[in-house]
Amino acid sequence: MDRTATRNTGLLVASVASLLCFALVAAWQASGASASFDRAGLLYWREMPLLFPVGPAWLTQAMQGLTIMGGGPFRIALGLFVLTLLLARRHIRESLMLLAIMIPAAAINSGLKLLFARPRPDIVPRLDGFSDLSFPSGHSFNGAATYLGLALIMAGLRSRTRYWLVVPALCLSLAIAFSRVWLGVHYPTDAIAGWLGGTGWATMVAYLMQPRASRD
Repeated sequence: MDRTATRNTGLLVASVASLLCFALVAAWQASGASASFDRAGLLYWREMPLLFPVGPAWLTQAMQGLTIMGGGPFRIALGLFVLTLLLARRHIRESLMLLAIMIPAAAINSGLKLLFARPRPDIVPRLDGFSDLSFPSGHSFNGAATYLGLALIMAGLRSRTRYWLVVPALCLSLAIAFSRVWLGVHYPTDAIAGWLGGTGWATMVAYLMQPRASRD
């Protein structure tokens, strides 16, 4: 099996595995069986009796910075910047891939929130101002889709970098997902499902948009 076939197989396996795990977490959450896990996951990082996060203030500030990186304004600005660069260099397929990852990801996440209609956690103080529905986490879903998608696009353009870019992208998106739990605005299953869903979506689009000759 050549490198192209190996890469495409990896994308397909990653997508199917991520989306399957998303479905399992969603079913677990919807059944109510995850309640004790979610409660413990929120309280673990809190100090009694006020239930604010443990550790120094700068740690919470760092989490707030991570959550900004997963938010809509930052992601949109980054996406437009990268899209401009891609179009300027006439990377049309990669530009379309970026759009196909980012725009539907936001719509899919919004639809899933309406479908599951899970309220935000009220167990601990929320250190962020969001008040919409909770499952799955939009920052986690869109953050994973955006940063992993960008890494996959860049890896396809620069043969020297290959797929080592995927590792920091995954780490960043995981950190964004964790920040949502740390700030008390999402249950752990919200963040986990969001990350799995965004990862599954980005890898699915990347697989489907490979040149036909590469997939055969």
